[in-house]
Amino acid sequence: MSGGLPAGVPGSVDERRRLRESLKEALGEVETVFKDLVLTAGEKSFLRCPYMNIRRECTAQFECINQVWKPGRERATCSGLHKINFCCPEGDGGTG
Repeated sequence: MSGGLPAGVPGSVDERRRLRESLKEALGEVETVFKDLVLTAGEKSFLRCPYMNIRRECTAQFECINQVWKPGRERATCSGLHKINFCCPEGDGGTG
């Protein structure tokens, strides 16, 4: 341990500066990787019913015009025939 610093913390100012710059660079790379992923997910979230699971079953706890009930099935299937606009109205900003 150098200068009373906890174990694992670089002792010299130069070492700490290099570590800080390396961490900033790594964080920038992570941000770049996830930026497009987050933007795409945000766009797609308005195109698909949020209540439809991977098996196209409706998980909504309310009636929906997209629900198709088939005999012997526990859940309705999502028909996807009706386009539901999940976007906020213009100028609403998502506040309701």
